[in-house]
Amino acid sequence: HSLPVGDQAGGRKVDCFKYNTTGSEFACSRKWEPVCGTDHRTYSNECMFCMLTQNKRFPVRILQDNKCDIECPQYSEMCTMEYLPLCGSDGKNYSNKCLFCNAVMRSRGALFLAKHGECQSP
Repeated sequence: HSLPVGDQAGGRKVDCFKYNTTGSEFACSRKWEPVCGTDHRTYSNECMFCMLTQNKRFPVRILQDNKCDIECPQYSEMCTMEYLPLCGSDGKNYSNKCLFCNAVMRSRGALFLAKHGECQSP
């Protein structure tokens, strides 16, 4: 049986219960083993990822085991017209990081970077 594309490509789920030792508190080490969330934010390690994403209003998964290529810290009211295209997981071209990150924010974690540069036309 096949998974919907969005779910299949949406990073990996983390079992956060293994870090939640005392019931509600996470006991995270300060070890630097960065992971990139599908929210396009870099977390210092998997445990910190669990702690900081537990209260988000949408599920965040791990996109890659490393720092994010593209960081999306916040929504921007105004974007420049620069053209440095990024291909989104939705198959759309975004003219630059600012426009891409705004779309990531609006998608509530569903959209992530497929690749740098334009998407290939079919």
